[in-house]
Amino acid sequence: MSLKLIQVDHSYGKRAALQGVNLEIHHGDCYGFIGHNGAGKTTAMRIALGLIQPTHGRVVVDGYDAHEFPLEARARMGGLIERPGFFDYWDGPRNLRMLAKLQGLESKTIANHCEELMELVGLGHVLDLPVRAYSQGMRQRLGIAQALMGRPRYLLLDEPGNGLDPEGLAEMRRLLQRLTRDEGMTVLLSSHQLHEVAEICNRIAVLKKGKVLLEDDAQGILLSGRPLFEFKTSKPEEAQAAMVELGLTVEQDLSGGLIVDVGDFPPSAINKALVEKAIPLDSFSRKAPSLEEIYLEIQTPKSAKSAEEKSEESKDESPGEHLSPPREILRAMGYEWRRLCSRKIFFAALTLPFLVAFWDIRSRFVLAEAALQKMAEDGLASTTGVTAFEGVVWGLRTSLILASMIFCGLASQSLAGELDRGTLRNALLRPVRRSRLAIGKLLTLLSCAAVTYIALIGFVYGVSAYYFDFSPLVEILPNGEFYNYIKLDVLEDALRTALISGLLPMLTYTLLGFAAGALARNPTAALIYVIGGVFGLDLMRSQLPARSDEKWLPSSHLPSKLGDTSFLRHYEDVVTNVSNVTEVSSQYYLVPWCLLSFLIAVLVVAKRDVR
Repeated sequence: MSLKLIQVDHSYGKRAALQGVNLEIHHGDCYGFIGHNGAGKTTAMRIALGLIQPTHGRVVVDGYDAHEFPLEARARMGGLIERPGFFDYWDGPRNLRMLAKLQGLESKTIANHCEELMELVGLGHVLDLPVRAYSQGMRQRLGIAQALMGRPRYLLLDEPGNGLDPEGLAEMRRLLQRLTRDEGMTVLLSSHQLHEVAEICNRIAVLKKGKVLLEDDAQGILLSGRPLFEFKTSKPEEAQAAMVELGLTVEQDLSGGLIVDVGDFPPSAINKALVEKAIPLDSFSRKAPSLEEIYLEIQTPKSAKSAEEKSEESKDESPGEHLSPPREILRAMGYEWRRLCSRKIFFAALTLPFLVAFWDIRSRFVLAEAALQKMAEDGLASTTGVTAFEGVVWGLRTSLILASMIFCGLASQSLAGELDRGTLRNALLRPVRRSRLAIGKLLTLLSCAAVTYIALIGFVYGVSAYYFDFSPLVEILPNGEFYNYIKLDVLEDALRTALISGLLPMLTYTLLGFAAGALARNPTAALIYVIGGVFGLDLMRSQLPARSDEKWLPSSHLPSKLGDTSFLRHYEDVVTNVSNVTEVSSQYYLVPWCLLSFLIAVLVVAKRDVR
């Protein structure tokens, strides 16, 4: 069993980030990946983890092609890429539990597993502390904990020492040694510091400008190049003079030690010469080459076989056992629901349509009472009675628009907000296909929108019934007698149609917001797309009042101050006995918008690079 990168190329525009990279990390390896910043280390790891797609080449994990079997590949790998992203207002264990459920771990073991991971990475003393209070080093530890979720077979860590103090670096080395030695985990570790990986890695690959210059055993690399030795003594000037007498090239480093190119000269002879001159030695050891020295020393890969020969020789293994858990969409829906419910602002925003609906119905009641009083005082001939049917119109007229805009905005942040925060990367590292994650998120948002709409209808119905009666529309005469305008059964039929007709426009705007969030690179851009789209559609509709093209615009199916032709205006005309009733368009015209928004969102998420 192994993790392979086979002839992998990747380009950012015209710049080649990786060129024909071939790597094979065997089970139980602690594999070091070194190179300067920009050498292509992070790109290679992102490709291995499925965060970005290679321009050419493929990744094979335990015999599974990662492109054809992404779930099996992700079920075997855990990763930490650059800055770890988390929900700052949650504590560490809660962040891990959310990912564990998306991972598909058994519910009864999740709590204990997450606490064990916190202890393992040295965060057992901050279990109740919100992540926003973490230092950078603590965040890095939590990032390693999420990478270890579910005990993956392959652990990919990109610069895991970032933000860690010397004690933390030592603990990390001990942890990685324990994982490879005691638990048989395979580790791929990147760094631009050779000495950081030399102590724990058994194999090392050196990357420069997207190409693998060298791949060898760690000791082979450390002993490569010129035979340089480092001498430390309390008498550096005398030691340097003695070694110059022997014909050796000697340099002093910044710490006061001596760097000696011994060539073919036996180190034991140097030691003997210093002892004879009574020059004490504090230390005498082989000096590991720097990256620059390796780059200068190696012009071609050290391996006897070229990259092309290794590619031809590499054979696909038989796929291992299936590890990916089932029910991707349900797990994705649960993830999105927990994300939404974690923010108080979510519930605060949803209360606004209900408050507005109550205020509008109450305002209509006050106006109706004032009209009756005016008729009694001024002797008006009559006034039209206000029924609960009209109260429903007043309750929905503004609250429905507000609810639709709220869900449009919330949906726009579902992907863009997570992408900006870095939490989307953590989610995509779980065994869930991107398209399924997008569908799960969208279904959750649509379900919340539908439940909110039903609750709003019930609320408006109840408040209208409190202030008014669901009775026939009548004209009230000064003597208190009634003149019937519209029968009750007509009003009830119109009400049922009206209440059903509001759901699809609200869901359409939710889908439009989700598509905008998929296209945007950050939450601000997503909101700009949403606001521009909503007002643009409404302005466009206002310019087409007499044309049949208006029915194709989603804005024509919601109330508007720019010329209302929505179902709600039609219903208001019916229940208030307006002679020229507004013609309402079929809502089937909204279906193409829904399908287009859905396809755009899913396809963009499936193809987008997540860095």
